[in-house]
Amino acid sequence: MKTVLILSERNFETAPRIIREIAALETVFNLVLIGSNCCNLPYTNYPIYSLRSFKDKIATKIDSVFVKLKFLKVKKTRFSKIHGLILKKNIDILIIHEPHFIEFAFNLKKLYGITVVFNAHEFHPLEFEDDSKWLKDYGQHFTDLYRTILPHFDLVINVCESIQEKCTKEYGFESLVIPNAAFKNAISPKLSDKAVIRLIHHGMVLPGRNIEKMIEIVSQLGENYQLDIMGVKNPSSPIYYEKIKQICASVSNCNLITPVPFNNIVTFLNTYDIGFYVLEPSSFNNYYALPNKLFEFIQAKLAIVVSPSPEMKRLVEKYEIGLVSEDFSTESMKKTLLSLTKISITQYKQNCIIAAENENSEKYQSILRSQIVSLTE
Repeated sequence: MKTVLILSERNFETAPRIIREIAALETVFNLVLIGSNCCNLPYTNYPIYSLRSFKDKIATKIDSVFVKLKFLKVKKTRFSKIHGLILKKNIDILIIHEPHFIEFAFNLKKLYGITVVFNAHEFHPLEFEDDSKWLKDYGQHFTDLYRTILPHFDLVINVCESIQEKCTKEYGFESLVIPNAAFKNAISPKLSDKAVIRLIHHGMVLPGRNIEKMIEIVSQLGENYQLDIMGVKNPSSPIYYEKIKQICASVSNCNLITPVPFNNIVTFLNTYDIGFYVLEPSSFNNYYALPNKLFEFIQAKLAIVVSPSPEMKRLVEKYEIGLVSEDFSTESMKKTLLSLTKISITQYKQNCIIAAENENSEKYQSILRSQIVSLTE
């Protein structure tokens, strides 16, 4: 049996894309995990920062000084002990999840002849394109990596067709589309007989998502509409989280509620009527977003109402599982929500049964597994 090393700075126990990747590969590969937290998983695993030597730490400290002085645009990734691990564990395939590991992984490929896969979570050259300094430094650096190194990787994985098309057009490499689809759930649609239409939005509370706009929209619809935001606090944006908390406290039909565990999300969502997401087209990644939550709405058998982001629009209209506003304005979304009836909501929920059968993690796991296996043949 071949051995796959999954390398990421994420917490493997709470990172949905990595959780699904492990589920896809665990039956056909030996797995070795390196992450910020993977100690409770039943595989050989290492905390990422335990794989740094003393020399790595000194070099990283020097880098950090030069970064601050603007003499070095992007700090290097140094985990020298991984070299010994690759030899000791006979690693055949390395899968990385962050762009700052691209150069590191490429060097490992050249040194040891291992197969390298980049499972991208975003389109990284434009990840923070609203920040001119970031775009000039990191954005340009990632653009160079996409142009010069990714074409030499054995496989690049993207989350949607629009990113796949951009990579092919601008950087000349083909990639595999694996959306962030949720695990299949046979739960039935819950048909509400209450007068109030209950909407749910869930996910990380980040400033770029402009969550206050969703609150503003629902607040203007009256007491027959209720929005719950199951928001996860981001350590880097505590002030924004408190802002959303205060706004919700001032609006009678909007609530900020406590997140449920990852494995309970779909069951919890099932009690609502509508999965709701308005995402401003403020960046390339926002405009072409195809988020986890959309697939969780589908598995929860909710009617779905979203802004006209192309990838979300494509999925909602393909299966007729909800409505897409005409444009990104508040008025357009209010009009869209007001056009819904109990009958139409019920029909959209029923249509999700077919969507859930076709758009689930198990389907995409099979595609990913086959593709990774083919790399070793």
